[in-house]
Amino acid sequence: MGIATVFVLTFLCAVYLADGTAASNDDYRFVMWTDETLDGNTTVSNTLIAQGENMTVYCWLTDPTDDTPEKRQSLFDTYASLSQAPSLTIYNRTWTHTFHFPSINESNSTVTSWELTIPTIEFSYQDKTPTEQWRVSLALDQGKFLTQGSLLHLQREPILHWLLGDRLPAPPILWERDTEQLVVTKSPCSPDVAVLGVAENNFTSTGVVLAVTYHHFKENHTTWFNITQNPSLCDITTDCSLLRLVDMVLTNRHLLLLTNQGLFVSRDLTGWDSLAQVEFLSTPINNLMSDFFQADNVSRASTRLWNTPECESVTPGHTPADHVIITHHPPVGSETNNSSYYSTAPYTTWRTLVPQDPPNTGAVVVSAAYDIQKDNFVLLKQTQDGPRVTVVSRTGGNQLYPPAEFPPSFTPSGLTFHPVNHFLYAYGSQVLVSLDGGSSFSLILSLPVGQSVTSFAADVHHGAIAMVTSDGAMFYGTAGISRMIQVLQAEVAGTTVLVDNTGQWYQVRVNSSTPGVQAEVVDITAGIQSADTSFARPLVPQFLSAETIVFHEHQQLQRPWETTGDGLISGFSQLHVGQKLQLSTSGSALITHVKTEHRMENYTAWARAHVFKPFQFEFLSVSPAQAYNVEVVCESDGKSLLTLQNVGGSMGWLLSDVGKSLVVATGNNHLLTDVVTTTTARADPVMTCKEVTITAGLWHLYDFGSYREHATVYDQALTISSTTATVGSGYFKFASYHIGLVLQVSSGSATITGVTSVTQVTILGHDSSLDGSYPAGEWSLQDVSGQQAGRKWNITEDECRHIMNVNDAFLTRNLRYMDVREDVRLSANATIAEHAPEVPSERALLVVTFGDPMVFQKIETDAFWDRSGYHHLTLHIVHDLFKQGHSSVTVYLPRASLLCPLTSHTVTLRCQCPPNKHMRYVYDHLLTEEEFLLGHPLDKDGRDLLQTLEVNYRPPSSMGVGIPLSNNIYNADPSQDRPNDFYQVSRETGQFKQCLGKSTRAECGCTKQMKLSSLEEFSDCIDRVHRMLYPAMLSVKLQMVLSGAEAVELDQPYVVVIEEVNSRSDYMPDSVVTPSLARLREDGRLNHTLTYYSPRELSVLMTGARLYHFRVSVLEGFSYCNLKAEFMIYVDRPPIAYPSEYIMRGGISIMIGMILFLVYLYYLHTHHTPFTRKSTSQHTHLNREAQRQHTDQGTDTDSD
Repeated sequence: MGIATVFVLTFLCAVYLADGTAASNDDYRFVMWTDETLDGNTTVSNTLIAQGENMTVYCWLTDPTDDTPEKRQSLFDTYASLSQAPSLTIYNRTWTHTFHFPSINESNSTVTSWELTIPTIEFSYQDKTPTEQWRVSLALDQGKFLTQGSLLHLQREPILHWLLGDRLPAPPILWERDTEQLVVTKSPCSPDVAVLGVAENNFTSTGVVLAVTYHHFKENHTTWFNITQNPSLCDITTDCSLLRLVDMVLTNRHLLLLTNQGLFVSRDLTGWDSLAQVEFLSTPINNLMSDFFQADNVSRASTRLWNTPECESVTPGHTPADHVIITHHPPVGSETNNSSYYSTAPYTTWRTLVPQDPPNTGAVVVSAAYDIQKDNFVLLKQTQDGPRVTVVSRTGGNQLYPPAEFPPSFTPSGLTFHPVNHFLYAYGSQVLVSLDGGSSFSLILSLPVGQSVTSFAADVHHGAIAMVTSDGAMFYGTAGISRMIQVLQAEVAGTTVLVDNTGQWYQVRVNSSTPGVQAEVVDITAGIQSADTSFARPLVPQFLSAETIVFHEHQQLQRPWETTGDGLISGFSQLHVGQKLQLSTSGSALITHVKTEHRMENYTAWARAHVFKPFQFEFLSVSPAQAYNVEVVCESDGKSLLTLQNVGGSMGWLLSDVGKSLVVATGNNHLLTDVVTTTTARADPVMTCKEVTITAGLWHLYDFGSYREHATVYDQALTISSTTATVGSGYFKFASYHIGLVLQVSSGSATITGVTSVTQVTILGHDSSLDGSYPAGEWSLQDVSGQQAGRKWNITEDECRHIMNVNDAFLTRNLRYMDVREDVRLSANATIAEHAPEVPSERALLVVTFGDPMVFQKIETDAFWDRSGYHHLTLHIVHDLFKQGHSSVTVYLPRASLLCPLTSHTVTLRCQCPPNKHMRYVYDHLLTEEEFLLGHPLDKDGRDLLQTLEVNYRPPSSMGVGIPLSNNIYNADPSQDRPNDFYQVSRETGQFKQCLGKSTRAECGCTKQMKLSSLEEFSDCIDRVHRMLYPAMLSVKLQMVLSGAEAVELDQPYVVVIEEVNSRSDYMPDSVVTPSLARLREDGRLNHTLTYYSPRELSVLMTGARLYHFRVSVLEGFSYCNLKAEFMIYVDRPPIAYPSEYIMRGGISIMIGMILFLVYLYYLHTHHTPFTRKSTSQHTHLNREAQRQHTDQGTDTDSD
């Protein structure tokens, strides 16, 4: 075998192993980092941080099951030997670009990571204004091992470049009292940037402390400040030592601090300069609310700041107003005035939010939110009749809709919009959501009595939200799914929640023993899977078919140890729709419908469900009564008496059968409520009672009871003596885990307090003496009320059974701009996985909602089911003429599980000028940058296509070629003289731009882009232009250019105006005159000093010579953009100017005539022979006579 063959086989083996490894280990993931995110040289995160001119990205491939240096090296060597390298895609909502890591051809044992250096300017301007934080994705060829991450450019986050006060060398201990609460405000543009403080805290030694972080409050990426050491803040406060933080808001350019002594705002943060001390200013609100501040009535419970964040970079050309609202509400019924004000940046003027309600009405504004999309205020009020939400106009204060009223049981605490999808959440003791901006609400979470939501966080990329309650429990939900679920148990009061730019959630908390902040990752998936939303009430199943079952909810069975009811109207609620009810023995079903009422007494609700797996009835060994026929006798009180027949001496009904359901095929089912004897039991029927005898085998017992039976015995007796209980011999044995359970006997109950042996326990009785012997079947061990995990059935979140797909173009670039008359088409589809309930074809699987549909002229929806079981939804949205604004468009799956990776997607459509939309002129000859700047391109006839302008060139004017009047100077060089400055009027015009104040051209700072530009503002740098020969007839070709889309030639209905920037008039434009253009020209309301043209077949005839610099502008009203395009043409070899041509023609004609005359004379001189006249007598006589007559004539004249 030759060497070449061995090499080929080795290479193919390596390829096979690499592909096989990849195929069998799809869980391999990249880890990426920069030098700024390396933590301790060992732990890295998928957050990239850029600062300076370049960003160097490192990454390696890891195996989560075997993450060792040796494994990383092995994976690196495998793919590096194949010359495979990853690609990094950087994107935000409007922009995306992919960078490729260089391939490494040789394996190097010292190299374990790929490395890529990217100039920062490739994805971000060197600017100080805030911009949306980028996201990144890293993958090998064809998307293999796709890993998501985040990218933060530190220079674009102003808050990171200021000193808020004295910088602390180490994080302090923040927690002192249980009444304190964490306050976190995040950057509107960067989810990873946040400011944290503690409300209601007053440190006597340290002061009021704030923490600024850009990476999950990790120590190396968090800075601590004592703001009570800020000179500007202490100068405007009453007593800085008594300052307490109440609330704070970080906007695009300002940080607002609400304290017990007033509201203070920072100066514009975008003016940062190398960690200077930020200056705080007092606001007029301190005078408007001076009574509250002076009386020390400002606390977090009564006074709050509210803001709907919007990143400045998504509104190019329009700085967001950044509305901030302050509300102060006294207790309901108080005679103290209710105060609500709002302001916009820079927060120097504050206005009353709405006309204040009179004190005696008992209405107070608890919270308020600004609707960015509709330009309205939404108010959450607490009135004597209950809470309500009112929507009012920002401009007029008029109420726009009837108020949305909430049940009196709801105690409100906050109101906030999701910053992207426009869903409005009202929270407090319950959480409700509005999809229409506040006109109507639906319940998505109900908390236990005494609990209330204290903090709210939203994921701007995935539509998810999370809330933390006053006891530290965390609840999670997502857009469009009508429920929230508990993912974190209550631990520490005052806990808050954060979500970073990658969608990772963090529980943020502090304690009195540990300095700083603890931010722990929350496993949302694990929390959802472990959450149980069942309740302590028995259920009765009723089978309608093999796939459909109805669960009838019975009221709580009152046990002897329970002195009060559970306080529930019904256990089932609409929040259970979409969740799975399962039985521990076997069986599960998806709840599809809930009704919180029931026509039968003692039943409170019912739920219909789709059966995934059949439910298992009780084994005969557990419930031996199923072996007998049962007779149903109806009693007068509506109950039924169930009597077993032919029991004999065998065991029948057991005490543990209480709470179980007797189920028959006819649906006439019963819930056992009491065991009277071993042969007789009482029950509640789910339907009108019918007396019947049911044969054994045709009925079964199902255990959907309230409590789990921990000891179901029918062959062992129990003896109770004082405080001990002893069980007879048998298979059952007492164990330590029985401590705390309730020992239920026919005459009462007791709690097990200790285990003496496997046959004896100590007990604490709930009733009078229980001494005596209890045969088998008359005693059991049960969970106490409220321990839901002990039941045999539970309700949990169902696994994901839906798949949602969105057009790839809208997954990453989900912020779109719409110009005048533009339209957008959005498409999505979804399907249902196997073993899920089918959706009727007339019902939609996907639902769409709009934030503000009024900004669109037309919305067309096309929805259909295909043969593959996919539901398709296509939207055609047309922008309304001259109506600027923006609206979110959210498509969601309302029936999906919270475990699905994609349940909604939001696209924001902004009716305004796209930030990167522009118009350009297309030259007939397309040249590369090198050809234009350095080359000598020729046309097909060998003539130059470019003209190099002379130094300090200025175009001619109407006064003559040698009398330039333009202010523009081309190919400027301050060190050389200006040509054609012979006249005073020429010397007084013309001014440098880039070269102003410079002494040489090298100092002008002309870049390559400036030299390539045709814009008038860069005239100093322009030294070469396109050239045409006289007569110059130019066809004007204009294109509309938008990033990410193909350039489109400008055509109707656009109307343009063409002008020469140097005030030349020796040109004649022309175009097709359409009927609309003709009417436009005749419209007397327009400026008729301008001539309007259609871009179709637009042309310009240049009747002069030398440089023409044209500007074509689209008439206002045809676009939100200021669309202009400039181009330059140098007309060469023109005819001689008037009247020189005619003078030269006349002169030449005269010269030619004179030459011809001289030639004639010369001819006569050289070719004509002289003639000699002869003299005779006759001739002499005649001459004399003539002379005489002439003399006589002269004499007569003199006499006259």
